Amino acid sequence: FFKQKTAYEMQRSLVGSEMCIRDRNNAQAGAPTCVTYRERTMKVVVAYDGSKHAHKAIDQLQILNGPLDAVIVSVVRGPALGIRGTAVEVDQAEIDHARAALDKVAAELAARGVTARTRLAMGEPADVLVDIAEEEKAELIILGTRGLSLAKRIVMGSVSSNVLHHAPCAVLVVR
Repeated sequence: FFKQKTAYEMQRSLVGSEMCIRDRNNAQAGAPTCVTYRERTMKVVVAYDGSKHAHKAIDQLQILNGPLDAVIVSVVRGPALGIRGTAVEVDQAEIDHARAALDKVAAELAARGVTARTRLAMGEPADVLVDIAEEEKAELIILGTRGLSLAKRIVMGSVSSNVLHHAPCAVLVVR
């Protein structure tokens, strides 16, 4: 009844399909764990600002199945216009802090077996993330949300909302 398949044929038939695995040793394990098998490398852009929400976004890299080409992006707002219309430079300490945070998270990921490139950019975070996703030909953008109130979203704008509306690929917003 069952046709025998080589390991390669099995892999080819699994590409794009979902496999559900139930842990028989753990009787309390409720629902099975389902993963989609991917053969090719998935390009992922992850927004990182050092916040706890950004750490949750980074943690999502562990969940993705298959080979990844991850780019961790930190965006420093600026340069901006001052009250008199003159350009206000970005504080070097802010740039140094963002670079140190990127280096730290890259080292943490490497310790977990995840390799990722890092990029530090300047500008409006949503615009920069969308531009980098287009440039990298990313298939997924992962970012955290701070859960701003309606009033703060109206005044400040929401990076996650702007990325959702303008991204060239799928977006995963982590709470």
